[in-house]
Amino acid sequence: MSSLDHVPQPDGGGHVGETVESPLPDTGWHRLSAALDGRRWVWPALLALGYLAQLAVRLLLARPQSFPAVIPDEPSYLVLARALGGGPVTEIPVGHLLPAGYPLLAAPALAVTDSAGTGYHLVLLTNALVTALVLPLGFLLLRRLRVPALPAYGFATAAGLLSPVLFYGQFAMTDSVLAVVLLGWLLALHGLLAEGTLRRRTLSGVLLGLLTGYAYSLHDRGSVVIVITALLLLGVLALKWAPRRATLAALAALAVAAAGVQLVNAYLAAKFPGSTAGDVNSLFFDSLTNPHLLGRTVARSFGQTWYFVLSSFGLGGLGIVSCVLALFRPALPRAARVSAGALLAVLFGIIVASAVTLPDDGRIDDYVYARYAAPLVAPMFLVGAAGLCLLGVRALLLRAGAVVLLVALCAGVVTELAGRKLRTGGFELWGLPDVSFLAGHWTSLRVFRSTAVGLAILVAVVLLTVLARRALPLLAVALSALALVSSLVITQHVVRPYVAAHESDAVRMTRTGQVRPDDKLVMDQNLGWPIQAGQMYEVNLGRVWTENLYGGQLPPAGATVAVLPVDWHNPSPQASWPHAPAGWSVVVDDHAHGYVVWRPTN
Repeated sequence: MSSLDHVPQPDGGGHVGETVESPLPDTGWHRLSAALDGRRWVWPALLALGYLAQLAVRLLLARPQSFPAVIPDEPSYLVLARALGGGPVTEIPVGHLLPAGYPLLAAPALAVTDSAGTGYHLVLLTNALVTALVLPLGFLLLRRLRVPALPAYGFATAAGLLSPVLFYGQFAMTDSVLAVVLLGWLLALHGLLAEGTLRRRTLSGVLLGLLTGYAYSLHDRGSVVIVITALLLLGVLALKWAPRRATLAALAALAVAAAGVQLVNAYLAAKFPGSTAGDVNSLFFDSLTNPHLLGRTVARSFGQTWYFVLSSFGLGGLGIVSCVLALFRPALPRAARVSAGALLAVLFGIIVASAVTLPDDGRIDDYVYARYAAPLVAPMFLVGAAGLCLLGVRALLLRAGAVVLLVALCAGVVTELAGRKLRTGGFELWGLPDVSFLAGHWTSLRVFRSTAVGLAILVAVVLLTVLARRALPLLAVALSALALVSSLVITQHVVRPYVAAHESDAVRMTRTGQVRPDDKLVMDQNLGWPIQAGQMYEVNLGRVWTENLYGGQLPPAGATVAVLPVDWHNPSPQASWPHAPAGWSVVVDDHAHGYVVWRPTN
C-alpha cells in the first residue's frame, strides 16, 4: 500500500513486501503478538471489544443531540431519508436533490418512529455503528502491511478516535460514513491486485466495485473515486495486472452499483417533482478553466493539504510521503504501488475538486477547509503509523523531515496567496476544529501556532519511535489517548456550542407547541433560513411549503398553519401578512425571535 520497508510475506498472499533497512529488535511485544496470534479466538474477541468501545465513545459524544443543527445539509439528508422510509414528502432545505447514498442508510432509522427527536438519535446510532468499523478495518490494513498485531491494534484504535473521524459522526451527514467506505475501498483494491487465489481476488473485485458505487452515491466527492477506479480497472484489464475474471467482476459490480444509484436517484426525483440534482460538474470545469481563479485554487489546495496533515498529528503526512515514494520503487509489488497511487489520486483529486468548487463566501475556511478530505485521514494516518513500525531509522527520519518541509511549504503558500483573507475573513469554528485545538485558540486562525504544535507532536512521535522502538504499543496507546482528548475537547468547544446556538431556530416552534409535527406548514420565503430548514425536518408527519406569502401568494390548499417574519416597519402582528386570506388569524406573535404564526379560525 505504500513504500514501507518490511519483511517479505512468506505466503505470497499479496501484502506489501520489502526488506527492512535495519532489522527491528526482537521485542517483548513481538513475542506477545506471536503468542496471541497462536490463539485463533483472541484477536476476533479483542476486535469485537474494541469495536464496542469505539461505539460507546461515539454514542456518549452524540447523546445530547436530538435535532439537526448543520443547516441545510443535515435536514436535507433527513428529509430525503424520510421519503425513502415511506414518510411524507416535503421541500428539501438545500433546494435540490442530494446523492441518495446517505439517505438510504438513514432511512430505516426514520421509518421505525414518528418522533423527529428519536429518529435523529437513531440516525446518529447508525453513524456510530458504521464509523466504529474504522478499528477492525484499520487493523486489517496494518496487518496487510505486515505490522505486528499488537501495535496494529493500538494504531487502529487511535485512527478510530481521531477528530476528523469522530467529529462528523456527530451529525447526520455523509462525511460520517465515507471514511469507512474508503478504507474498505482501499483494502478491496489491494486485494484485487495482490497475489492470491482467483476466488479471493474476484471477491475483492466485487467488493471494490460495490464500494466505489456506494461512494459515488454518498457525495459529489464520490465522482472522483468512481472516475479513478473505473480508469484504473480498465488499465488493469488491458495490462492484465489481475485475472480477467476478477477484473470483469469488479467492473460489473461497479456498473450494477452505479445503475442502482441512478435508480434510487430517479425514485427520489419522482417523489420530489421539480427538484433537480446540483450541477457540481459544470461548476468544476467552468472554475477550473477560469485563469482568474487559478491563484485561488492553488491557495486552497495547499491550505487543505496543510490542514489535512495537521489534523492527523502529522502521520497523515508521513503516509503521503510513503505513498509518493512507493510510486518510484519498482522493487515493490505492483499491488502496493498501484494502491498507493490510487490513494494519492483520490486524496488530491478531492482536494483540488473542492478547492475549485467551494464558493467565495468570505470565510477563512474557504482556504483551509479540510472537511472534504477528512474521510482519507484515517487511511493515510494508518499508512504513516505503519512507517513508524516498519521503517529503519534513517528512512523514518528522512520521511519525517519531508513531512516538515511539506507542511511548511503548504503553510507558506496559503499564507502568501490568501494573504489578509486569513486574518479578516469570517472565522467559522465549525470548519476549523482541528487546527483550533492545536493552537489552543477558538476565535481566530493561528497558522504558525497550529503548525508548530502539530509538527512538534510528529517530531516527538518519530523521536520516541527511534529511541524506544520496544515501546511502540505504548506509543500507540499515547496517540489513542491524544486522539480521544482532542475529540473530547473539540466536542466541548465546537460541537456543543454550535448545536446550542442553533437549537432555538431548529426546534423552537415545534417544541413549544406553536407548530405541531403533523401540521401542514407554509412559511414565507423571507422567514429566517435556519427556521425554514429546521421545520422541514421537525414537521415530520405533515407537509412544509415556502411561498411568497407577504407578496400576495395564497397558502396551498390544506395548509393548517402559516409562519411569516415580523414586519419591522410596522410591528403590528397583522402587518406581517397584509394579504392574509379571510379566516386566518394570528395565534403567536414572537417578536423576540422575529416571526408570527397564523392559523385558520374555521
